[in-house]
Amino acid sequence: MSLKDLDLEIDFDEIHSISLFFKDPNLNEMKSLAYINLERDYRIFYEGGSDLEELDYTIYIENADGTNDFGSSFELKNLTIIGLNISKIRDIPTGTLDYRDFDELVDYFNLQD
Repeated sequence: MSLKDLDLEIDFDEIHSISLFFKDPNLNEMKSLAYINLERDYRIFYEGGSDLEELDYTIYIENADGTNDFGSSFELKNLTIIGLNISKIRDIPTGTLDYRDFDELVDYFNLQD
């Protein structure tokens, strides 16, 4: 997945941090793409995106213990990308805001869903 290929209203020169979220169909809530569901025995994570010029990500879904690929079907719905501008987060004290918590980001920055 390459974010530059998506139709986003993001000025990539201003971005300091990007968080990726998906709608978990079983919990009916937004979860970070760095998430482990022990009940359904899977973990989902992504790599890449360290170069904000490229913003390419690879999404992996595997067994919760990390031994091999998740054997069941998995559908990502409502993939949501939140890009944070360094000027907006520079003065937030460490530990004040969890950048992996969708609801916390939406509430803190008064974002529209």
